[in-house]
Amino acid sequence: MIKQKRLELKYDDLIKEPKDLEHQKDEVMDEKNKINTFISNLKNRSDSITDFDEELFNIMVDKAVVHRDKSIEFIFNSGYKVKVEARK
Repeated sequence: MIKQKRLELKYDDLIKEPKDLEHQKDEVMDEKNKINTFISNLKNRSDSITDFDEELFNIMVDKAVVHRDKSIEFIFNSGYKVKVEARK
């Protein structure tokens, strides 16, 4: 009976694995589409970026975290992080 239970658990894991991989694939494709859209938007701009662009900032940055020391950590949609120290 114990061997049967182990086999059932192994079977369940094997059935679950393709579903997990499909989910991961969907997430990667979503990220790829976001990046392609972002690149396309940049290419279609007629003007060069010389000043702060709020729309571009909002597209690129996922969130900004303000720390107790007044520094700000910007977390981009790509996962890249930049911490800006507070001026004294």
